[in-house]
Amino acid sequence: MENIIEKLKNLKKITPDKDYSSRSLSFILNSPKTSPNKFFEVSLLRQKLFTNLKLSANIAIASILVLIIFISALYLNSVVSPLILPGLDNSKISVEAQQINQSIDINLKEINYHKLSQEVAQNTLEKISETTTPSEAPEILSSEGQIDKLLEELVK
Repeated sequence: MENIIEKLKNLKKITPDKDYSSRSLSFILNSPKTSPNKFFEVSLLRQKLFTNLKLSANIAIASILVLIIFISALYLNSVVSPLILPGLDNSKISVEAQQINQSIDINLKEINYHKLSQEVAQNTLEKISETTTPSEAPEILSSEGQIDKLLEELVK
C-alpha cells in the first residue's frame, strides 16, 4: 500500500518538456479566436428546433388519425349499423309501426262489425220470441237482410 502512495507522489512531480510547453503555448495563443459558446448555442438551437418540429409533426399526425377514426365511426354507424341491427333504422321502424296501426284498425273494424251483428241478431231473436204467431217471424227475418246491408255500409 505504501508503495502505491509513493508512486502517486512521484507522478505528481512529472512536468512537460520546455520545448513542448512553448509549442503548446504558442499554438494556443496563435489560434483564431472563436467563441465556443456561440457554436454551442447554435447547435443547441438547432437541436431544440428539430425537437419541436418532431413534436408538432407527431401531434399533427395523431390528431389526423383521431379525426379519421371519428369520421369512420360515424360512417359505420350510419351505413353498416342498419345492416347489422335493422331495429335501429328509423324509416323501417316507422313503416312497421304504420303496418301495425293498419292491422289494428282492421281488427277494430271487424270487432265493431261483429258487435253490431251480434246486437242485431240478439234484437231479432228477442222480437221473434215476443211474437206469439209464427207468421210474423218471416217478416222479421226478411228485414234482417236489410239490416245486414245497413251494417256493412256503416262499417265501411
